Amino acid sequence: MRAFFTTIIIAAMSLGLAAQANATTYSASSAISDSLHGGSNDHAIWLPFFESIPGTPMFGDSNGSDFDFWPDGVLTVNSDGSATLSGRIVSQVDSDYGFDIVVEFSGLMGPGSGGPKKELKACAYGGGCGDIDPDTWDYARITEGTFTGVGDLAGVSFSVSERPLDNVYPLQIGEGANNKNGNLGASAWIYLALLDGCSHSLCDDLASFKTLKGDINIDLIETPLPAAFLLFGSGLAGLFGAGRRRNGS
Repeated sequence: MRAFFTTIIIAAMSLGLAAQANATTYSASSAISDSLHGGSNDHAIWLPFFESIPGTPMFGDSNGSDFDFWPDGVLTVNSDGSATLSGRIVSQVDSDYGFDIVVEFSGLMGPGSGGPKKELKACAYGGGCGDIDPDTWDYARITEGTFTGVGDLAGVSFSVSERPLDNVYPLQIGEGANNKNGNLGASAWIYLALLDGCSHSLCDDLASFKTLKGDINIDLIETPLPAAFLLFGSGLAGLFGAGRRRNGS
């Protein structure tokens, strides 16, 4: 019986390792403008409407639109090109205002009808001040997503869709693809729609906007499968082998 359960555990571990092997995971953090961009941007998610809504610390603040992952978010890209971006974002002005976000993407061959979207200086794309090559970028379309308010934004939730809605600018991933610096990164452009059941004092103000839009601009660092996870799997395999030898199997 022990051997049976050990076999089940090892099989589950093997499936988990196989799934990990077919996906690439990145930590996601705010993309900060460098000399290739020349601006002063510093955010992971840009939600400009928050600067215009009274009743929050973000109102009228030049950084009121800027949200960072806390801690880093996670972008998982699967072998079929689909991807998931998830994590908690908080306002740079007041970290008590935040959202838990999940955005799903499907694989896409090519940059859409309007891409690649290039917002760095022209010289950054092989023109003398950089060697960013958009031909190396990968692309994916937003299929669905949610922003669920936490802390002082609890009761506010949005659905997420691609902006525009006709595959003009999909998510782009690669060196310089975050449009803020030359790092490995990603960017996407989103519409947000207030979900039913809003129970926050900001609901009426949010509902008054004709459109709610935002940007995603993130740096990415690939995160390999944790060594401890691999050692745990190999340890289980060793225990299973030892059990078989003791039982004379």
